[in-house]
Amino acid sequence: KKRKPSVDESPAVVLKRLKPSLENAADEANERGEPCPDQLMNLEEKLHRERETKTDSVTLRVESLFKRQPKILTSRPYSTKVKCL
Repeated sequence: KKRKPSVDESPAVVLKRLKPSLENAADEANERGEPCPDQLMNLEEKLHRERETKTDSVTLRVESLFKRQPKILTSRPYSTKVKCL
């Protein structure tokens, strides 16, 4: 039966109580060849940085294209006016 944390317990007390079970779970995951929580956090941070870099590079490409040929990006290929019948 799992013990529910009390509202009165501080986060430090809860962490102290849960730390051994978290360490055991991490050790078991390492034995199975799965990444531990620290590795997952590092991967998430790396992925976030890569996404920012890709977004920045795409933005720079669009801006450079716009500076070279602004007419292409601002022209409309068809009329947006609606004709009345």
